[in-house]
Amino acid sequence: MDNQTTPTAVILNLSSRYVNSPQDLDEEERRLYSRLLLTTFKPKQHRVESTGKTLNNLLFFLSNKANDIPAWFYLENPYVKTLHIPKPERKTRTRFIESQFDGFVGSSEVTEEEAEKYKQQFVDLTDGFTNIELNGLRVLCRQEKIHIREIGEAIRLYKHGVKENLWEEVGAEKLKNAEEHIENRVKGQEAAVTQTLDILKRAVGGLSGFTILLIQVSRRGSCSLPVPPVQERLSSQRRLLKFFLEMKTIATVLT
Repeated sequence: MDNQTTPTAVILNLSSRYVNSPQDLDEEERRLYSRLLLTTFKPKQHRVESTGKTLNNLLFFLSNKANDIPAWFYLENPYVKTLHIPKPERKTRTRFIESQFDGFVGSSEVTEEEAEKYKQQFVDLTDGFTNIELNGLRVLCRQEKIHIREIGEAIRLYKHGVKENLWEEVGAEKLKNAEEHIENRVKGQEAAVTQTLDILKRAVGGLSGFTILLIQVSRRGSCSLPVPPVQERLSSQRRLLKFFLEMKTIATVLT
């Protein structure tokens, strides 16, 4: 960092792994960060003759989060700035699929209206993905030759390792008659039945609220009904889930 001949940038990658605990440094770790701290107090500059600009030598720490670095190193230090790089927001994910859409299998076979639909689906279902995961999804679709019309299944495969969506087995007729069927078997829990059916209908429609995965050959899921006592919750859940997915037992009851 004392170089004054050429502007220099030093990148310390994986800095989250440099110390065992940022709050409890051993002697060697303390000496390391103390020397780095003193270095920040003496920034070196270099004047670029071709442009006439003066540039600082820079030191970058790449970490998972700011508190992986000892707080005393960057707090109230005018020579140190912390920058948070967020996960891609909706606008960024939209730009990604717009620029990469032609690389997906079958992209040339869909109409403009269908293309917009699948782009929108991609953006909605990849909420929370990192840049690496977005690119990994693109590579997965290409390697597995997954058609753009199956982008929902591709995202499910990337997230959970399964493509099959059990909600597709639930038909419109079963949804239509669900409330009447359940209320014939579960008494005195109208509000709980209504709320749970609403969650299940949203799940069938691809909205948030309830998720179920196929793990090997078993069907598992969880549903919370805040209605005492426990036996009544078990009864409601058993009837509801067996009705929709032919589940004989309830694996988990959230209280």
